[in-house]
Amino acid sequence: MFATLTEFASGSAGTIVVITGTFAGCARTIAILRKWPEWRIEWMTAVGFVVGAFAMILLVCADAFLKWS
Repeated sequence: MFATLTEFASGSAGTIVVITGTFAGCARTIAILRKWPEWRIEWMTAVGFVVGAFAMILLVCADAFLKWS
């Protein structure tokens, strides 16, 4: 699923936006569907961005490592 999304993004900046946005959108959707309070929805969106950024860092490191080997 993420590979398909990153195909539409150009370069590293586009990939970062797509991956972090996907995680944030999924976290926000889960919070909304569970009918959590508004402050918790915003909190889940922030958590989604943090998780997305962490996942992106891992992907960049793995890519750099595979190119180096």
